[in-house]
Amino acid sequence: MKLGGWKITPFRSSQIALLMDCSVVWGDPTYDANFGTTSTTVQTLCYSRPIYRVWSASPERESTRLTNDHQHGIPGLRPGRHGHPECVDCGRTIWADPKLAGAAVVPMDGGIVLVQRAIEPAIGKWSFPSGYVNGGEKVERAVEREVLEECGLETKTGELVGLYSAAGNPVVLAVYEVSVIGGQLRPADNEALDVRVFDAKDLPVLAFEHDNGIVNDWLKMRETAR
Repeated sequence: MKLGGWKITPFRSSQIALLMDCSVVWGDPTYDANFGTTSTTVQTLCYSRPIYRVWSASPERESTRLTNDHQHGIPGLRPGRHGHPECVDCGRTIWADPKLAGAAVVPMDGGIVLVQRAIEPAIGKWSFPSGYVNGGEKVERAVEREVLEECGLETKTGELVGLYSAAGNPVVLAVYEVSVIGGQLRPADNEALDVRVFDAKDLPVLAFEHDNGIVNDWLKMRETAR
């Protein structure tokens, strides 16, 4: 399927579609693109045109449909003056803003809850319950939502453990300590192979470089609070 010069094909998730440049459109209020294993948010392509806000791709039907009305195709882009692309119609710079994600340190039964990842990157390795913050969503609520979706636990966000970012990576990760207020620990969606409680000082191989730093920061925070 082609639209405004962009080739749209089904992809592996229920709310994304693969474009000809290997980017992924997420169902956020702004136009999101996922490049490789990191994610870059690209704001509304052109303020003079409606944008395609949500594509829905069904892996079972391998079909793609547009879920909001539109009048125009996606405008073309050209190299911009600031190192960012510009809209060919209105000349507006398309800024590649950071993408915010949230993660939770979940103390439970004398340890912390980790999720064994069922998706790339780092499939099979362990990390914190985490995910992207939706447009207009409060960060703390996003963290609680991700813990419920991945671990089956109802939680309440507490203290901010830290913000984590790296040069060249568009994702900024906000990590909170949360307290369990309900639910049952179990793998609750298709992004988790397993969920378990581990001793914070005797952890399995973790998925990402920053994970060990998060654990150390959390342990220091707990020690300082005593």
